[in-house]
Amino acid sequence: MGLIAHLVHLTTQDAAAYPTLHNARSLSLETAITNMRPSAFFQLLSRLPNVRRVSAGESFFIEPFALRGLREERQMLVHCLPLVPPSVKEFEYEIALEREMSETPVDDAANYLSVRGLDELSIAFPTLSMRLRVLHLTNVRVNCELFWASPEEDRVNVDTLHWPVVEVITIMDTPSYTADGKWILEVNPNKEPLMEMEDFDNGWDYDELGFDARGLIRSDEVDKLYSAMGKAAQRMPRLRYLHFGFRGETTDWEGLIFCRNLETQEARLVINTDWEYDLGQEVTTAWGLEGEKAKEFRTSWMIQFDRWPSGDTGIGEEEIPARPI
Repeated sequence: MGLIAHLVHLTTQDAAAYPTLHNARSLSLETAITNMRPSAFFQLLSRLPNVRRVSAGESFFIEPFALRGLREERQMLVHCLPLVPPSVKEFEYEIALEREMSETPVDDAANYLSVRGLDELSIAFPTLSMRLRVLHLTNVRVNCELFWASPEEDRVNVDTLHWPVVEVITIMDTPSYTADGKWILEVNPNKEPLMEMEDFDNGWDYDELGFDARGLIRSDEVDKLYSAMGKAAQRMPRLRYLHFGFRGETTDWEGLIFCRNLETQEARLVINTDWEYDLGQEVTTAWGLEGEKAKEFRTSWMIQFDRWPSGDTGIGEEEIPARPI
């Protein structure tokens, strides 16, 4: 049971005692108050072979300072994702917001890198998303590997990456940390810190106090994320809507939105930034922007496409590759 003995856990053997329900089409879990660990939910889900819509998540019962427990819970989710039945077409997952933030703006969050030095959850999600129509993630810390394989991954041929049926992807309120728990928001010298952090012995209220003096985003990290989105989107022939947003101090004010009319192939790309993001060339290239189009996008942060993607991606809809977890 590991470090989190106070939450409900199920093994494969435990789940085998439950009946298989062929008529169930949807399974939802109230994430705010659940005391179920991912193992319990996904083992029960595996008994529903024809379910089509899944909504689940993790509650606040693990505190932000319980770093080892948070890592254990995330690794359990990695191992549980393969239990999602092939019938599932819409998948939603939400983690309690306060749980994923560091104790204060001067502290790091939990380090989610595996012994391989990789973000295994971000790597695991594409295997699932390649067979989904809809993917919604909220308050889940992810990085560029959710969209595009990194050179450090083994046995992945990026030429075969393809999402043949995905139509909608929303990844909202993403905590502003790298996989190892470091902030991607630097201190803005023009912002006055509220007071000394030692005055907050009971933790920091991000909803009330925001991110203190932090307010300059690390553009190199965002470049990797947004360029991975662009490369992946070109392998999504049915993609209609993609929305990625970092958790802001009030709303999702830092993020990317892409929408497309599948009948006309007209599309629009928008990047919103309040944290002084410096757009890199790798992002414009990944989204197929060149010359005057790239220049226009750098100026207005919005671009209309008469047709997107403009060229042949070389991907046929019958190709459905497997990406190892």
